[in-house]
Amino acid sequence: TVRESVKQDVTSSVRDSVKSELKSWASVAANPSKPTDAVVKKTVQKAVNSAMESDSRSKNLIMYGVKEQLSTEDLPTMVNEILQEVAYPVPEIMGACRVGVQKRGSSRPIKVTLFHAENVKNVLSKASKLRTAESPTIDFAKIYLA
Repeated sequence: TVRESVKQDVTSSVRDSVKSELKSWASVAANPSKPTDAVVKKTVQKAVNSAMESDSRSKNLIMYGVKEQLSTEDLPTMVNEILQEVAYPVPEIMGACRVGVQKRGSSRPIKVTLFHAENVKNVLSKASKLRTAESPTIDFAKIYLA
């Protein structure tokens, strides 16, 4: 009958399609494509850059609430005084600079870069000591570390 004939044609067509697809998938599985040297180099470069950026950021410390009246030459000295109240021994400072746009009536944060990320962790863990510290020149109670 016509119905059986159509059924056989459809069945054989599906069977042939499945066989050809299985063969193509088998060939892909047997010969996986190898990434080119350029792709590998680019991927490694991204990973290295990401790791380096993360490492350099982990050495940064931000100080909020330090009065703006200081000149840029006095900034490392002020940062050192603040760190003396928090950490012993005082970690060596790689650099310190104000961040942001200067506005009248407010103080910009100070970005401090230390030589080791462990020093940053140590300072941050002892930052609460600033609340009880006293100094005639610095109001430690208004300074926050992040």
